[in-house]
Amino acid sequence: MLYFQIWEGAFNSEAFLTFIKDLLMQMQPFPTHNSVIMMDNCQIHKDPHILEAITDVYVF
Repeated sequence: MLYFQIWEGAFNSEAFLTFIKDLLMQMQPFPTHNSVIMMDNCQIHKDPHILEAITDVYVF
C-alpha cells in the first residue's frame, strides 16, 4: 500500500500525526502483527503521540 498527501507549508509533528491517523484509517482492514510503517529518522517521526497512535493498532 502506498499512501501520501500533498501538504503546502510547514509540516510539523501535529500535521504528521493527522497524516498517520488518516493512514491508519485506510489500513484498518489490514493491520496485523505483520504490518509495518516505514519512517526515516526525521525528528517529527519520533514524537511519542505518533508512536502511540501506530502501536495502538498493532502496527510495528
